[in-house]
Amino acid sequence: MRHPMKYTAVLFALLLCAFPAACKAQPPAVSQQTVSNIKNKAEQSQQRLKHHLAQGHDVSEIIAMMQQVKKLGDAGRLAEAEALLDQVHAAFDALDNTPETIPESTLFTQPVEIVIEGYDGDAMEPFISRDGQYLFFNSMHDDHEKDMYYATRVGENRFRFRRAFTEINTKEVDGVPAMDENNNFYFISTAHYSLFNKVSAYQARFRDGRVEDVRPLKSLSLRKAGWLNMDVEISADGNTLYYSNAYFGDGAPPTKSFLSYAVRDGDGFKPAANAAEIFKNLNRDEIIYAPAISPDELTISYTRLSNRHKLEQAVFHTLMATRTSKTAPFGVPQIIPVITGFAEAPTISGDGKIIYFHKKPPGAARFKIYMIQRKD
Repeated sequence: MRHPMKYTAVLFALLLCAFPAACKAQPPAVSQQTVSNIKNKAEQSQQRLKHHLAQGHDVSEIIAMMQQVKKLGDAGRLAEAEALLDQVHAAFDALDNTPETIPESTLFTQPVEIVIEGYDGDAMEPFISRDGQYLFFNSMHDDHEKDMYYATRVGENRFRFRRAFTEINTKEVDGVPAMDENNNFYFISTAHYSLFNKVSAYQARFRDGRVEDVRPLKSLSLRKAGWLNMDVEISADGNTLYYSNAYFGDGAPPTKSFLSYAVRDGDGFKPAANAAEIFKNLNRDEIIYAPAISPDELTISYTRLSNRHKLEQAVFHTLMATRTSKTAPFGVPQIIPVITGFAEAPTISGDGKIIYFHKKPPGAARFKIYMIQRKD
């Protein structure tokens, strides 16, 4: 059920209370921490309301609570307003945990673990080269550092570790590698991301086991504080770049994100004007990332995160969607139910028959890479 007029009114009301100076009866001794808490919770409420309205959910009771927040703010009762905002978020959490009637795909077999001989660290964000011979991946030393590596195939589900990409790895987050059939290499790094340089996507060349000729992909950046490119994926022919924009202004994990794409423009890429139309059936979700494209670009797989406000209870789904041509929007996505638990970052093999992803099994200390195969 949609309530567009109420939605607009509530957004305006919350904007007022997000900045207590605008509230009519603000007490003289309000702590800066209280002001900051209310601002953050109010802004997050706006985003969650927008998301659930877009999904067609009945949020009439939550809207009533949010309107009451405004009244409390006007009366200067900011502690009560903050407590009510906590109840608003609890109500949104309940909606997030309500099972959705999203179709499930029955195309895939059960997961099989990928063995990387000679490597015993976390293995995440996998990418399989188009010829199937190279496995690129990254580790996770902690929340602030990831490094990239590669391995070569020695069996159906076995690879041999080769080396770390020491030439590009830093003390920051370096990961999410991808490569086209011509060895043009793409990755994400926060090493140089700053207030004045909001760039996190890079292109390079993979040659003789090394990554060379690194250049920033400035055109992908939204150039807005808190926003960065979280993932990058390249088409097999190297002419189309698929990527995510994610907002980390409230810390990790991101509070919102969406998928987009860019087309080759000389030595770089130009964001496509019709990206919103292409991803309209996918970007309805609040947090989606890690796009993976099939060789014919007619199938996309990606990760959806739900209930991020309580990360210990977060729900991860791997979804896929198809379309009839490269210029058509992707259709309604389906969940891949054989991928369960804390699993992310799918990638599609060069023949389109296998999906690789990383997962931390229950009770395990490290992330591992797995694969599933199409039954047909």
